[in-house]
Amino acid sequence: MQIIHTDQAPEPIGPYSQAVVSNGFLFLSGQIAIKPGETTLTGETTVEQAAVIFDNIDAILEEAGVTKENLVKVEILMADMTDFKAVNEVYGKWLGESRPVRAAYQPAKLPLGAKIEIIVTAEA
Repeated sequence: MQIIHTDQAPEPIGPYSQAVVSNGFLFLSGQIAIKPGETTLTGETTVEQAAVIFDNIDAILEEAGVTKENLVKVEILMADMTDFKAVNEVYGKWLGESRPVRAAYQPAKLPLGAKIEIIVTAEA
């Protein structure tokens, strides 16, 4: 198992790693809208928070030496599923031509009151 860490993404807010490579896969911890070097959420709307998350995911993928084309699974957790259409639009633009499998759902609550959290798995 290899731990992946970059200063270009926020530090974990608990006892976990930004990402881990194991058995040929890269597993990213759930990302919420915290910018590198900060400890509070950025963005008022779900879409604004998603933009920060996509930047963080890109930084971790780059540190691991993979791209969005290596994504195999994405999980999108939203505080309010009425944001699904707007999130789907920005997600599609961020994703480009890659088409990993995906799940989108509304949990009871997200960390720090976030409006969205995204978890990805990629080939390493």
